[in-house]
Amino acid sequence: MGISDQIQLVEREFVAGDTLIKALMIQEKLSEFHIASWFLRNIERLYTLQMVEFNRELRDFEIVEDCWAGDVFADIVISKATSPDWINLGGGYIGGWCSSELKQFFLSVNLEYPEALIASLHKAESRSGVAVKEDSIIVSESKPPELWNVDPADYPPELDAANIAFRAITTGEGDQSATHRNRLIAFLEKHYPHFKAEQIQRIATVANPDKSTGRKKRNLE
Repeated sequence: MGISDQIQLVEREFVAGDTLIKALMIQEKLSEFHIASWFLRNIERLYTLQMVEFNRELRDFEIVEDCWAGDVFADIVISKATSPDWINLGGGYIGGWCSSELKQFFLSVNLEYPEALIASLHKAESRSGVAVKEDSIIVSESKPPELWNVDPADYPPELDAANIAFRAITTGEGDQSATHRNRLIAFLEKHYPHFKAEQIQRIATVANPDKSTGRKKRNLE
């Protein structure tokens, strides 16, 4: 296999660590904390995979001799917050794995590999030009069967964001003492910094599961 062939293979199959976590969060309907905990329970098997660091802009990759993914998952579990940056070498090199190896890993731990979700995240990135973790969507399980043929990447970016934000806050994301709308806004500002303020307000309105209007009444003691 020539050098160009190697680059094309990694470019085609590369899955960044944060993209893999995001896809599993959607597939399993769990928080990042729970996904990271699951990886730590299976970390020895994950260590058998070849980790790489890929630079999409330069179309270059580095082989990781000392896999540091376990440290990232441990940081997530300890902080019970969002993951540290998967950019390790600097200059745009992002840590991850090739899909062919990931499929073998998921088969060994008897869990469905989120291939369609990962592809959707990658298509969204290609379309919008933003980081993978900032734009994603899946088709709701409540949709009629014929709608499963719709390519999620064809949805407008704001609809993508509304879908993800809704799923995030309804599964426990954010400050539980805040209103649904404020939690949505906080989530969008963090994960979609490329959106303007008016876009975030519009998306929060669409994604807000609380459709009641007017000032919320406080419970009187």
